[in-house]
Amino acid sequence: MKSQNKNKTTIDPSDVAAYLIELSINIGEPLTNMKLQKLLYYVYAWYGVEKSKELFDEKIMAWKYGPVTISVYNKYSKYGADVIKKVENGGSEKLDPFTKDLIEEVFTIYGNKTAIELMNLTHSEAPWRDTFNPTYQDTPIPYEFIVGFYKEKKEITEKENGK
Repeated sequence: MKSQNKNKTTIDPSDVAAYLIELSINIGEPLTNMKLQKLLYYVYAWYGVEKSKELFDEKIMAWKYGPVTISVYNKYSKYGADVIKKVENGGSEKLDPFTKDLIEEVFTIYGNKTAIELMNLTHSEAPWRDTFNPTYQDTPIPYEFIVGFYKEKKEITEKENGK
């Protein structure tokens, strides 16, 4: 029997992407691959903040236009800059209720922004900004860096709101 690391999870990034795409189709909020990548990044980040473990094992890469999950990017790259019309792989039924709720919350907060607005937002934040290397795009953004940044952001917000 294979031992499990308690800090690892078995969620497939394609399943998270599938739910984001389903949400976008259901509410009529267009989702391109670029926008999907940024939303997937924010789900990954906030899941790490809330659960203190990675949402999925695949690393988030610091690419020119922001954070990217390569396996999901490749599945939807055929759409180019066009709207994703259907789920290509993965299934939201594999996600637990906590993860679905978190995805919905991230979608509510970030989903009304354009892909360019989300790109600019990720570019302004330390995890991507301090990791991106224009001459070597295959640089993963360290999980600890992502979670540390957003935990601090959450603590500041809670302090400002008197929580």
